[in-house]
Amino acid sequence: MWHEVFDVWYEATFDALEDTIRTCPHDLWSRSMWEVAKDPAQPRALASDGNPHPLGDEVLSAVWKVAWHGLVANEFNLAGRPAGFRLPSRFAHLDARLPSGMAGEGEVVPTDPPARDDLLAYLTHNRGLVRARLDAAREVGDGTSTLGPWTGPTSTLLSMFHGNACHLVSHSAEVGMFVHQLR
Repeated sequence: MWHEVFDVWYEATFDALEDTIRTCPHDLWSRSMWEVAKDPAQPRALASDGNPHPLGDEVLSAVWKVAWHGLVANEFNLAGRPAGFRLPSRFAHLDARLPSGMAGEGEVVPTDPPARDDLLAYLTHNRGLVRARLDAAREVGDGTSTLGPWTGPTSTLLSMFHGNACHLVSHSAEVGMFVHQLR
């Protein structure tokens, strides 16, 4: 039963995010949705070379960036948050990482906003990941479930899906409300 609940929840979220990405006017795509704090203790935007991002810190709240982040975090979480996580090779152009061994004080963001078609293709990829993970999750009894090689309490598995879905929903709602209010 919980598989179906999460399936509906994720599908509604993906549908809403897809609609927002498709219908977002060009002038809003790179617009900042809120003022990014200038406090030095807060993250700042970095380009993949470790320098300050050419679009400034406001890129952290740009429509495309918040949608991109929601999708990347979705995949990262569904993969079990592995060290050295990378996007699949066909989406490598959407990845944003500092070179190996380089440390930075801030959040690395793609230098250029991704094309909508690229973000929509990545959204479709994320839909498939969610379906595959939900299909792979199995209740084995006595409050225990499995997902791939992981075996543990069903409550832990449900918490993972719930937390991940909530994160994706929150970012989808942010961009959706912003775009639909200003369009």
